[in-house]
Amino acid sequence: MKLIKLTAITLVLSLVLVSCDNNKTKKEQITEDTKELVEDVKESMENVADEIEEGFDNLGDYTYAKKSDLETEVNKSMKKLDAEIESLENNFNEAKAETKEKNNEMLAELKAKRAALGESFDKLGNSTEDNWQDVKDGFEKAYKDVENSFEKLADDLEK
Repeated sequence: MKLIKLTAITLVLSLVLVSCDNNKTKKEQITEDTKELVEDVKESMENVADEIEEGFDNLGDYTYAKKSDLETEVNKSMKKLDAEIESLENNFNEAKAETKEKNNEMLAELKAKRAALGESFDKLGNSTEDNWQDVKDGFEKAYKDVENSFEKLADDLEK
């Protein structure tokens, strides 16, 4: 009789321990999935930031005579930027509820900066030789704002 009780208790304890272990595994999996998502987003952001930066690095070297070339390069870079923002938005939609609100706020800020960059790009396209330098400087500032928003987003994801 003692052997049956002991066997029953051992069986129940084994089930409880396995059940607890499964819960721990689920929590660990969620944490691991979140870490992977953050790493994927950060890596993607870094890659696109590098590509976009290449497109904007020589901005100061463009003269009004090369305005068309600049517009072509900037347009390519802005398309990459838009694709990255869309990718971020998709990744953030998969995030946990408690981080989703904060992520969406940062994404909204990034989108606002991107919209300002677009307006600045339009001004660049409509610039004249007389106002070229001022318009180009304004565009560079708008780009730096977008770049800073990306960096802030990356820093916040690391926390």
